[in-house]
Amino acid sequence: MVDSAAPHQPGKENKRKQEKKEEEQKLREKMVNEFDNHIWPIYPKRPNNPKAPALVKYLVLRKAGRTFKELRDATTRYALFCDATKKIGTETVMQAQTFFGPNDRWRDEFELPVEKLRLPDDDRKLEAFAIEHGLPRPRNERDYFQYRATLRDAMTERGL
Repeated sequence: MVDSAAPHQPGKENKRKQEKKEEEQKLREKMVNEFDNHIWPIYPKRPNNPKAPALVKYLVLRKAGRTFKELRDATTRYALFCDATKKIGTETVMQAQTFFGPNDRWRDEFELPVEKLRLPDDDRKLEAFAIEHGLPRPRNERDYFQYRATLRDAMTERGL
């Protein structure tokens, strides 16, 4: 009897495996390049923040389907938060391996703090400040102390 099935061609299988392996290697190199050139440089600096474990976590996320854009945007959002809250350079900055880790901290909102308006120290600048922020101009106040109190009341009333 003659076997009608196509003959086994190990050369083609090996070639396909090799091509697939090369494609995976190129994709990995691309993702490592993204991390090295676009993610790591913007991640907030802190002491004791090892890069290698963070890269491993980043690659896991990328292979799981997370896009470069969403991870870069999350990193930018966290960097802005750390800057606004004066955390950069301190140990209160999350380690990057935690940020990209299995708890998905990169998805956190990291809302920027709202800055409250502050009256200028120089009394001569109070009226310009009031005009700029739509606050009452001096009327019957006898002195700057009284005018400051009027402005503070108006700012509190408006949630400034």
